[in-house]
Amino acid sequence: MAEKESLNSSEDWRRLPICTFFKEARLVFKLDSLGREILSIALPAAMALTADPIASLVDTAFIGQIGPVELAAVGVSIAIFNQVSRIAIFPLVSVTTSFVAEEDTLNGASPKIDEGVCLEEGLTKDSETKEFLPQKGGNVQKSDSIRESFNIVKEEYKRRQIPSASSAIFLGGILGIIQAILLISAAKPLLSFMGVTSDSPMLYSAERYLKLRSLGAPAVLLSLAMQGVFRGFKDTKTPLYATVAGDATNIALDPIFIFVFRLGVSGAAIAHVISQYLISLILVWRLAQLVDLIPPSIKHLQFDRFLKNGFLLLMRVIAVTFCVTLSASLAARLGPTSMAAFQVCLQIWLAVSLLADGLAVAGQAILAGAFANKDYDKATATAIRILQMGLVLGLALAFILGTGLHFGAKLFTQNVNVLHLIRIGVPFVAVTQPLNALAFVFDGINFGASDFAYSAISMVLVAVVSIICLLILSSTGGFIGIWVALSIYMGLRAFAGFLRVESLRNSSSLFRTFSFNYFIRTLSTSSPSSSAPQAQNPNKSKRKKKKNLFEVAHFLPNWGIGYHMAKNHWNEVSYEITKINLYKDGKHGKAWGRAHKNGLPIADAPKKISGVHKRCWKYLPNVVKASESSPTSTSSTESGLNVEAQAT
Repeated sequence: MAEKESLNSSEDWRRLPICTFFKEARLVFKLDSLGREILSIALPAAMALTADPIASLVDTAFIGQIGPVELAAVGVSIAIFNQVSRIAIFPLVSVTTSFVAEEDTLNGASPKIDEGVCLEEGLTKDSETKEFLPQKGGNVQKSDSIRESFNIVKEEYKRRQIPSASSAIFLGGILGIIQAILLISAAKPLLSFMGVTSDSPMLYSAERYLKLRSLGAPAVLLSLAMQGVFRGFKDTKTPLYATVAGDATNIALDPIFIFVFRLGVSGAAIAHVISQYLISLILVWRLAQLVDLIPPSIKHLQFDRFLKNGFLLLMRVIAVTFCVTLSASLAARLGPTSMAAFQVCLQIWLAVSLLADGLAVAGQAILAGAFANKDYDKATATAIRILQMGLVLGLALAFILGTGLHFGAKLFTQNVNVLHLIRIGVPFVAVTQPLNALAFVFDGINFGASDFAYSAISMVLVAVVSIICLLILSSTGGFIGIWVALSIYMGLRAFAGFLRVESLRNSSSLFRTFSFNYFIRTLSTSSPSSSAPQAQNPNKSKRKKKKNLFEVAHFLPNWGIGYHMAKNHWNEVSYEITKINLYKDGKHGKAWGRAHKNGLPIADAPKKISGVHKRCWKYLPNVVKASESSPTSTSSTESGLNVEAQAT
């Protein structure tokens, strides 16, 4: 009895959410296929995400040489521009990444809805499949025809029809124009809300910088929307190259416009606008080679889908924006010195934290594709790996910033008072890095699972508590109180991620979805055996619903291509699925396969399977896929024909 209680206690301990970070922790640095896929997406994404804040830091460094008043003024303007941009574009980028990843996965790994386009092992047309069938006195398809069919598919793949991509670009352009008009016309009221009143010495420089930089808003939002499309394709290198080219241009033009042409803060704004339009042009040029940017008709645009999920994330980003903007506003009310120090600390805090956002981008893209493919094992492994990598990254960043920022503060200003406040903020910037990393990674997991509702609701609740903390602590603790409140804010965001894992393990969760619940249960359970007793309870067993071939294939990776299926009454006979052509209802269609007996092929080529709509099909998990074994023998064509007769 004591041993049983000890075993149950051990299992309960392993089911705690915190144990997720120790499940297969030895693999966190392993460069297996999953590790390489994560890094190939995360590293370029992190570099691209940090490139723009780094460019802003360079702006800050150049402007800091003019004077602390100009530095504080630009800090307020950058905070307004960035936060308004986040409200306009963040929901669009997040949903675009998930939607494009899903569509690209389904287009590339699952049956096409179009009757004339089908998925098969050889990537050939229906008419070409007939040449695979053994004919009396006939030969198999010649290699020239195969090469020709491959060339056709390759040419069609070069320009894909991705409705989500066209929708995102259209919405990004419209939102950019709206943002530019809003910021230019409401510059003074927004600056006044941020604490830059009419009698403030920061007003002239802040207003001029904000209006000039707002001219680049259409380019900023359009480029970010296209980055969401590329992330959905799991291509984060193209946005990186474009961003580096644009930011390098910005850094080169800054000293010319600021000091040579003596334009001051206006020169910094002009240099930044030029760089943003350069980034947009590069991304449009590259994306036009991959995707048909103009849809066949307005009906192909998915505005309803974007608006529904975008509204949820709009709630979330407004909550995030309000917290950060309020903190900047409270710092501005403390005076130019406090605002200048806060601006430097905040830019470093956000720029370094975006390194973890690269992991979130990788997790979102991989998870969205895995869920679209119904590959829940890969989704679980991906989530565990990026959580562990996020924690390691956060700890490393905390050490680097804690030791190096004390000496690097002089790069941004020479003012003694500003440097003193920066050194006070350094411990908060460093200590919160693990919390930042986990918060971003949890966001990526939720977005990859299209769990936008929980992300929105939890963030609103976190924002309410954080705003109260900001108002109270800033009035009592000043500069230190603001950073204490921001630390509480990031801690609550990370806690909300842990809470999601725990809540989805309980049947009483209010935000459960089927696929994500399966994924979280696997994520939070150390071994499949811990839930086996419940699954094997004979008193709760239910009669399984019979399925046709397509309903069975729907739950297999790649829609069952390469897997073996058979009718329930067949003995030792199965089909290895090689092609599926799906009708629009998603439950009917045509299928082709290679006949097998006792796990060995008995036909030289695939043939059309009959009786696919009968509800008597099953998946044979014990038959090894063709890619995992090398058949040593084949039987005659007549045997394959006999099997087809038996199957009928």
